[in-house]
Amino acid sequence: MYSARHYQTDEALYSNFTKATGIKVNRVDADDAGILARLKAEGAASPADVILLVDAARLWKGDVDGLFKPIKSSALEAAIPAKLRAKETVEGTTWFGFSTRARVVVYDKLKSKKPTWTPTKNWPTRKTRACCAPAPARTPTTSHCSAL
Repeated sequence: MYSARHYQTDEALYSNFTKATGIKVNRVDADDAGILARLKAEGAASPADVILLVDAARLWKGDVDGLFKPIKSSALEAAIPAKLRAKETVEGTTWFGFSTRARVVVYDKLKSKKPTWTPTKNWPTRKTRACCAPAPARTPTTSHCSAL
C-alpha cells in the first residue's frame, strides 16, 4: 500500500485488518505527488494494491493520467455513495473516496470588514459555488477558499 495519510488512527485500521485476515500491511509513506511520481515510474509493474491519497486534485490527476486500475467491488459500491467515487466504466471504478474534509473560512469581525467573495468559474458542479477571499498581507496563505 502507498499512503499519503498520516493519521494515528490509521495504525489501528491496519492492525485490525492484519488480525482479521492474517495479511500483513506493507506500507510505503509519501506525499501525494511522490506517490503519483512513483506510480508513473513503476507503471504496470507497481507492487501497490491500494493507494491512499489525501488531496482530491491529485486523485483526479492520477485518474486522468491512467495510473489507477479499475476494480469491481460490490462491498465498496454498497458502502460508498456514487458521488464519492469515480464514474463506473465497463472495467470497473478507478477510485473510491472513504473520507471527506471541510474547509471553513473564519475571520475576526473586530479586525476585518466583511470579506468580499469572488465566485470561481471552474468548480466541478454547477450546484456548488466556491468562493475565494484575499488573505491579509501578513498571513502565510495567499487566499482562503471555501465551498458553499
